[in-house]
Amino acid sequence: MFRVSKEQTFSWPVVVTAPADGIQQEIGRFNARFRLLSIDEAAESADVARGGGDELLLEKILVGWDEVQTEDGQDFPFFPENRRILTGNPCVRAAIFRAYFHAASGGAREKN
Repeated sequence: MFRVSKEQTFSWPVVVTAPADGIQQEIGRFNARFRLLSIDEAAESADVARGGGDELLLEKILVGWDEVQTEDGQDFPFFPENRRILTGNPCVRAAIFRAYFHAASGGAREKN
């Protein structure tokens, strides 16, 4: 049986990599809480993102996280301002989009 829901959220691992002397090096992982966009929302958001509105798309899809900490090991809770801080890092931003679109397109969950 399949149940239709108006809004679907899901947790998915995000693997953050950064360039290091010609290779992509994993620098961390966390679990993101995403909101799955409808086809209409996704099309509208793609238009916004093409116009440089990545931040608006992130506000729609990234609705929480866990396993994110500050440099000194303190939990980094999910708040809109903290989302802006976290996604201000281009490697993190790319990893979030990669994870979301992989998951939303039916991709297999990565092994931890």
